[in-house]
Amino acid sequence: MKGLLSALRQSIYRGVLVAVIGLLSWVGMSAIAVESSLASPTAKQAVGQEEVISPDSESYGSREEAYDKAVEAVNNPQGVEKAYEKDLKIFKQENPEQNTIVDSAKEAVKKVAGQE
Repeated sequence: MKGLLSALRQSIYRGVLVAVIGLLSWVGMSAIAVESSLASPTAKQAVGQEEVISPDSESYGSREEAYDKAVEAVNNPQGVEKAYEKDLKIFKQENPEQNTIVDSAKEAVKKVAGQE
C-alpha cells in the first residue's frame, strides 16, 4: 500500500512539474512574440518623416536637425546660457504661480545677506 501511494505521489509531482515547465515555456514564447512586434514601426509611422517641435514652438524638419541645433548650443558657452534663459522664460509663462529652485535660492541668499 505504501508503495502504491508513493508511486501515485511521484506521478502527481511529475505531472505538476511538467505543467509548470510547460506554462513557463508558453509565457516565455508569447513574451518574445510581443516584444518583436513592438520594435517595428507601424504603417502609419513614416520612418524619418516626423516633425520635431521644441518647447518654444520652434519646429525642426528632423530629429537630426534638432540634435545638431542642441549640439551647437552646447558647444558655445553663451549658447547654453541662452538656451537655459529661453527655456526658463517658457517655463515661467506656462507656470506663473510656481517658483523655480533658482528663484527660491536667490531669495534665501538675499535674506541671509540682509539685503531684504
